[in-house]
Amino acid sequence: MLKTGFTLLIAAFYCFCNFALYPVPASAECTGSSPNWTSSADYASVSACVTRATAGDTITISGNATWTQTVELKRGLNLIGSGNPTITTEQATGIFRLAPDATPRTKHETFAIKGFVFDGNNTYLLGGGLITGHNPSAKDYLNVIIMNNTFRNVIPPNGHGIMFWGSFWGVIAQNTFDRIAIVI
Repeated sequence: MLKTGFTLLIAAFYCFCNFALYPVPASAECTGSSPNWTSSADYASVSACVTRATAGDTITISGNATWTQTVELKRGLNLIGSGNPTITTEQATGIFRLAPDATPRTKHETFAIKGFVFDGNNTYLLGGGLITGHNPSAKDYLNVIIMNNTFRNVIPPNGHGIMFWGSFWGVIAQNTFDRIAIVI
């Protein structure tokens, strides 16, 4: 009986150490498959969906989160906020960066970002914006749709809401800019 009780005590201690001391966040997830994905707003989940998605896919994001890294969008995707999720940055390089290689540029893929609140957390962004994009091609262009978002709390002098370099075509409409030094 003493040996069995001791074994149960060791097993309980092992379970406590592995599950109670190292919890896995229940909200972190990227689910679905091409062409429709869903993600919680945390960086790891959004980044996982962006990595798994193929050009033209839609990722619906819900919840609120604070990020310390930038998600790079290398192909045309539709990022849709469900319930106006707030993504707050704790870094000086923004939240989303459009960084396509030659294939999306020559195919003129569309990058859409709709329905979010992007909070700069009173950060001085180093030469960029909460959403940035770079297209080094002189002849190829990218289609961009940025609609129904709120950009807020980026301090001057380089506080851009949105900042693009290169050839971009598209629509930036129905966004709210609150305490942003330079809108676009």
